[in-house]
This record gives sequence, structure tokens and C-alpha cells, in this order.
Amino acid sequence: MAVVLEDIEGTHPHLPWRLGELGRVLAAIERFQARFTPCPVPGLPTVAERHRDVFNGWARLLDDPEAELPDWARRNLLKLAERERGCDLVLAGDTLLHCDLRADNLLFDRSGDVVFLDWPSASRGIAWFDPLVMAPSVAMQAGPDPEWVVEHHAGARDGDPEQITTLVVAMAGYFVQRSLQPAPPGLPTLRRFQAAQGVAAVNWAAARTGWR
Repeated sequence: MAVVLEDIEGTHPHLPWRLGELGRVLAAIERFQARFTPCPVPGLPTVAERHRDVFNGWARLLDDPEAELPDWARRNLLKLAERERGCDLVLAGDTLLHCDLRADNLLFDRSGDVVFLDWPSASRGIAWFDPLVMAPSVAMQAGPDPEWVVEHHAGARDGDPEQITTLVVAMAGYFVQRSLQPAPPGLPTLRRFQAAQGVAAVNWAAARTGWR
């Protein structure tokens, strides 16, 4: 195993998000993905392999009738659990993915280039995974609607709409289910952060599925 560290001078994106900066980030993701497809890291796990216990939040909540869920999620819980079950299949691909992009994992260096920080979750999979996973945090941090992210990333814009909806449903389940758990040691604000992303992701899932 090798660890490479670099001291980079730069700034995180402004919050609330600015459309110009978000556009630069999405363009940088596209350039990165064009360069690293196919994935150049031998043996790197797929998204499904590394995150096999992530995209089953709604199924877990089926076994927790006392969980406090948004009304829409409670009414559609069985359908949500059925939909997320297909998530592993739609994520198959051979692009190198960061898997945890958020404002705090992004930096604009002194030249204006985008630097992607913190790679412990790196995997390989479908190219539109990274921008879609980032979208709920963008919306939560006063950025544009998640569909803006879809429309401004070429891979997501051209992706299969039903597959994208499956990932959105599974992400919403992840954020909601994890936000209801006790805070892990040393991370007292994590569950609030996940809950806020869960609100954005649930609203997104409701809009994409059209379920009442």
C-alpha cells in the first residue's frame, strides 16, 4: 500500500454554492473521468463491492416500524425498498470514482484547477455516480436543485433515467436510515448532516418517481 500526501494551497467552494464554481467542479469531474476510464487501478473494488451495506436503507427501515420517517417515505416504503434492490446492477462500470464528493472534499488550487481530496472510498463504476452522490449535499448547501447537476454533467445527462432514479431512491434510503442512528464517536454532527442530505434526497426521489 502506498500513501501520497501533498500540501495544497487553495480554497473550498463558496457556500452557498455559486453556479460558476459548481459548473467548474462538474467539468473537472468530466475531464477526470475521461482520463480514468477504464479504471487504471488493478483490483479496485466496484461500488457494489465496497458499499454493499450502503444501498439498503429502505429495506432496513422496513424492519424498524418505530422509525420516524417523512410521510411520503412511510407511504411508499415497500416500493422504495423494492426499487433500491436493483441499485447494484445499475452502478456497474469501469470509471475510477471518488464516491464521496462534497464541498469539503473539493479544493480550488491557486491556478484555479479543481483538486479532489480524501479518497478512502475510491471504487470503480458508472461515470454518473460521483456527480449524483454529490447532488443532495449541493442542494442542502443552498445550491441548485439536484436535477441541475444531472443536466450539467454529460454522463448523467445521457444516462438511463430509470437507472438514475434507482440510485436516487437508494441514496435517499441511505441518508434517512443512517441519520436515525446514534452518532459515531468523535463525529457529533454527522447525523444532522446526513439528515439534511436525506431531506434533499427524499424530495428528489419523490419528484423522479412521481409516487404520491
